[in-house]
Amino acid sequence: MFKEFQNLNNSLFSVPVQKIIDLNIATFNAVVKTQQAESESLLSLAEERSKAALKISDLDGFIAFLKEQGEITQTNAQKFIDGNNVAVKDAQAYISEVQAIMSDSQAAVKKSVENLAVAPAPAKKSAAKKAA
Repeated sequence: MFKEFQNLNNSLFSVPVQKIIDLNIATFNAVVKTQQAESESLLSLAEERSKAALKISDLDGFIAFLKEQGEITQTNAQKFIDGNNVAVKDAQAYISEVQAIMSDSQAAVKKSVENLAVAPAPAKKSAAKKAA
């Protein structure tokens, strides 16, 4: 059985592997880029809110600050939920793409193995040719 694999084109194995590698790199780069942007946004917000907290000088300012914080927290919670929903959809798309690559690869290997099985075996060199 494994002798048939020796005669298969190596690209049947290397092409899908390279596709998955390329997909992984693109996916991880996109995730890192998104996370970096979110981190920078949250850092900026934290700096702004720290400055705002330092400007509180009375009870009314403190109450206004707390109200703003509540609104910001609500907004960020919704952004977090929305971001997670996008991440789930992206993960599902990634999984579907990997499965498609694997299915296509499996079908191509199966077809090639079947073609090898029906192809005539290469003619063996005769003993006279080997002796020459």
